[in-house]
Amino acid sequence: VLAILLPVVAFLLVLAIVIFAFKMMSKIVERLRGA
Repeated sequence: VLAILLPVVAFLLVLAIVIFAFKMMSKIVERLRGA
């Protein structure tokens, strides 16, 4: 079960990091445009 669950958890973790990074990037871009 762990062998199946581990890649799924790793994928979700990477996905969450990518989404977080994308949101941070959009905030930085908005600040740069405003400045």
